[in-house]
Order: sequence, then structure tokens, then C-alpha cells
Amino acid sequence: MRYQSGDYDCEVATTSADLHRHVAAWEQLQACAVEDNFYLSPNALLSTLRHFNGDNRFYVVFVYDN
Repeated sequence: MRYQSGDYDCEVATTSADLHRHVAAWEQLQACAVEDNFYLSPNALLSTLRHFNGDNRFYVVFVYDN
């Protein structure tokens, strides 16, 4: 799902394939962080989501500044 509002583009990821489209920007954001948080890294979240079955749902919202 993609939403545009003024100066921002928002995309809601609901599958691993959706998340993979954002990995490069996600890693760039992580590199700019003052303090690294492994649990919010693409590798950690993608690894965790491999163990989800069809009954579990997730939503990750990516917000991009135009």
C-alpha cells in the first residue's frame, strides 16, 4: 500500500518481498543512526519474519521525504 501526502511518501509493507524493496534505504538510515540498534536492522527483522506462518500479520511503515 502506498500513500502520498504533501512532502511525504508512505509505503506499508506486509510481506517479506515488500520489505526487501526497502532494504537499501533502511540500511542507509541505520548507517546514519547515532546508536546502532540490531533489533531494528533489516537482517534481524527479515530473519525473524521467516518464522512467521500464514496466521501472523505484520505491518512496517516506511516514510520517505520528497
